[in-house]
Amino acid sequence: MRSVIPAHQAGKRYHHGQVFQQSFPTVPHNVFSNGGARATARLEGSQYTRNKSFALTFDVSWDAPCTILPASHWFSRISFFTSGGSSHAQTMTNDSIEAFFNYYEHRQLDGVLALANSDASWGSHAKAAAGSMRVVIPLPATFLDQAFMDQNDAQDILIHLFPRAGGILESGSAAITCNSAGCIVETDAITQKDRAETLALVGSSIMTRCFIDPVRVEYNAVQLGPSQRHQFSLENLSGNCAGLLLYIKSAGQAGAAVYNAVAPGEDALIDVKSVSNVSRWGAGQPVRDDYCRSYLFPRHFPGSNYAQNRAVIFVPFADDVKAALHGVRSGGCMSFNSARDTLELTPGAQFASGQYDCVLVALMYKLAHTRNGNVSIENA
Repeated sequence: MRSVIPAHQAGKRYHHGQVFQQSFPTVPHNVFSNGGARATARLEGSQYTRNKSFALTFDVSWDAPCTILPASHWFSRISFFTSGGSSHAQTMTNDSIEAFFNYYEHRQLDGVLALANSDASWGSHAKAAAGSMRVVIPLPATFLDQAFMDQNDAQDILIHLFPRAGGILESGSAAITCNSAGCIVETDAITQKDRAETLALVGSSIMTRCFIDPVRVEYNAVQLGPSQRHQFSLENLSGNCAGLLLYIKSAGQAGAAVYNAVAPGEDALIDVKSVSNVSRWGAGQPVRDDYCRSYLFPRHFPGSNYAQNRAVIFVPFADDVKAALHGVRSGGCMSFNSARDTLELTPGAQFASGQYDCVLVALMYKLAHTRNGNVSIENA
């Protein structure tokens, strides 16, 4: 007799989940005490199939009591180069690495922070004595997401690691040794038939994926004062943007100030202005920071206390910024064309006057095109 089954239950699947791990022997033991000198790791092409998640791993040890920074701030930046290392694809900086942890759901986030040497308040852990640990730094929203890597002609990807020049200690004077480094990838084990069919598809088609590229803009030695308007230039941005994150950092960052931002005050005012000084975001009236931090951020990232603990200024343009991190163009963006648009900030009445180093992270939509192991990046 004929058997009827719901369509979503009818598909046959012959693959199974798999975890791929690779060591990076070229990363030296003194990588975190070498004055920020670059280390290069090679992700071997055609070693696994689909990239479902990607993370860097480090086994470190220390010889005295100390406090070690959250692992998201161990590197000033991490850059990916495709086509055997000849083509730049993406760069992740310390603030964007940490901000992208909000890609995960609330309960997942608890585990991610623990693996990355952070507590539930995004702070660091004090080490009572000499010891060792393994940290995992997830990089969940990169051009590698969903990429098919199991190609005969797939070329290696070079990962340039730029450690923080001042080291990774928040306090103390311990010597830090990197005993090993590597990566861990969640992927699929597939049948030879599925592999042959997929190779035929990717060999005859350009495979395109949307992702969010965090573009960093630095504003050093910015003079800010209470109730004094300041405009941050956005002329370095070009393309469609899902949202902005602005961090106000103490000049000469040390200790916890490496990762903690300075709150602008709940009565601080925020807007985006055009080159002709027309409001593009506040519709003619700037928006208070307490509304952005306590309402807008939790609405886009439910369950996350990141904005409260990091004092980040959040300006969303997409309908769902978290979905944008997952590569979903959920609707809404703000387009920039290298014109002299500005992010306007007026700190609150109780803000401490002084010079600050400010960092802007712009969440820009990008497309990654892959064919025969070669990757090209363009604005989405």
